[in-house]
Amino acid sequence: MSKTYADVEFHSPVLNLCRIQNRIVVTSTKGLRVYNAQHDRFVPAQTAYPWAESSIRKIFPMPDSTLFLLRQDGSVGWTQPHGRVSRDIPVKTNQWVEDFEKIVPLDTGYIALCRENGFALLPRTELNHLGDSAPLSIIRTVASIDDPVMSYTFQGISTLPHLSFAYTQSNLLISFCTPYYTQPVKYSYWLENSMKAWSPYMTIQQKEFSNLPPGSTSFI
Repeated sequence: MSKTYADVEFHSPVLNLCRIQNRIVVTSTKGLRVYNAQHDRFVPAQTAYPWAESSIRKIFPMPDSTLFLLRQDGSVGWTQPHGRVSRDIPVKTNQWVEDFEKIVPLDTGYIALCRENGFALLPRTELNHLGDSAPLSIIRTVASIDDPVMSYTFQGISTLPHLSFAYTQSNLLISFCTPYYTQPVKYSYWLENSMKAWSPYMTIQQKEFSNLPPGSTSFI
C-alpha cells in the first residue's frame, strides 16, 4: 500500500530523504520536515531536532549516529541527533557537484567527502578539533618507482615505521597530505643526506627522489 503526500512544499524536487533514529526526515522548500506517525503528516523538524536549520538541503547519516549537514550555500556542519549546534567543517563551498553530493564513511577512521575534483578524507579524530589550527601533515604513501609492488600506504600515522628498500629500488615516490580543506596547503620538505636545504613552499603533494645513495635517511 502506498500513499502520496501532497504538501505544497513537496511540489518542487525533494533533495533528500533519510531516516534518523527511526524517524523519516525530508528536505523541502520550507526547510526540514519530519514524519509524525500519530497525525500521519510531515511537521517542521525543529520540533524534534534543535539542529534542523531551514538552510539544510541534504543530510548524510553515519552508522555511529553522527549527522553531516550540507547547507544551501555549500557549507557543511556535523552534529549528533540531539545536539543543539552543529560545528562547521572547513571545506570550500563551491566544489560540490549539484545532485551528486555525497558524504560517506570510508572506514572506521575516515569520512569521504565526494567533491568536484575528487575525494577529500576527513579523519574522524579531527571532528572534535574543527576550528583549531591546521592539523599536522601526514605521509600517505612511499613507493618504489622501479618496483611498484614495494608500496606502503599509511593513514594518519605521525611516526612511520622504518622502511627498507633494495639497491635496485633507489627511485622513490613519496606522497603527503593535510586533512585541511578551506584552502590549498603549501609544503616544504627535506630528505636527509640528499638535499642541502629545505624545499621552497609549494602546493604539490608528492615528490620523486631518484638514485638515492645507500644508507639510512629521514624524510621530513
